[in-house]
Amino acid sequence: MASISEQPRQARDVLYATLLEGIVQLRYPPGARLSDVAVAAELGVSRTPAREAILRLAEEGLVAVRPRSGTFVTPIDPQAVREAQFIREALELAALNAALEHPQRLDFASLHANVAAQRAAIAADDIPAFAALDTALHQAIFTASGFPAVARVAAPSRAHLDRVRKLNERPEAFPQLIRDHGRIVKRMEAGDADGATVTMRLHVRRVLDVLERLERVRPDLFA
Repeated sequence: MASISEQPRQARDVLYATLLEGIVQLRYPPGARLSDVAVAAELGVSRTPAREAILRLAEEGLVAVRPRSGTFVTPIDPQAVREAQFIREALELAALNAALEHPQRLDFASLHANVAAQRAAIAADDIPAFAALDTALHQAIFTASGFPAVARVAAPSRAHLDRVRKLNERPEAFPQLIRDHGRIVKRMEAGDADGATVTMRLHVRRVLDVLERLERVRPDLFA
C-alpha cells in the first residue's frame, strides 16, 4: 500500500496518464479547455494533482496556460511532430541494427505471428488491438537490441506523433503499415541489415506524409 506521501504523487501520475491519453485519442481535441477544477471533479481527485498534471502537460507542449483566459489543449505543432519523428527514427534504426548483431535474441516465429495478428485485428476492425500489436513488435526489437528501456527516451515527445497517427486511423492506412512490418521482419530474419534499415526508415517516416496531408485538409487542428 502506498504511503500517505506517495498517494498525491500516484494521483498526479494517474491523472497525467489519463489526460495524456485523452489528448492523444482526441477526446480533448486542439482548443479544448482544461480546467483543473473540472478535471479534478470529473476524475474524483483533489485540485492539486490535477494542477500538477496539467503543468506537466504544459511543459511537454500539449496544453497552454493562458493567464486570465484558462488552459487549453494546444493545436498540433508540425515542428514538434517532425522533431518527435526524428528522435523516433534515430532510436528505431539504432535498435534495429543492434538487434541484428544478436539475431539469437529475436524470436522470428513470434514476430511473424504478431504481423499475422495485426492483419486479423484490422480485418476485425479492432484498432486498439492493432495498436497494441504494433507497439509490441517495435518493443521486441528494442528488447533484442539489449536496450529495452531506450524507447522511453522518446516518450515525452511521442504524444505529438500519436495525435497525428490518431487522425490517420483510416481503413486504407493500415495495410501499408502491416506490409512494412512484414518486410522488416523478413529482412531481419534473412540477415539483410541494409534492407531492414531502409524499410524501417521508410516506415517511421510515413507519418511525415500524413502530417503534410492533414495540414492541408484539417488546418483548424494545427498551429
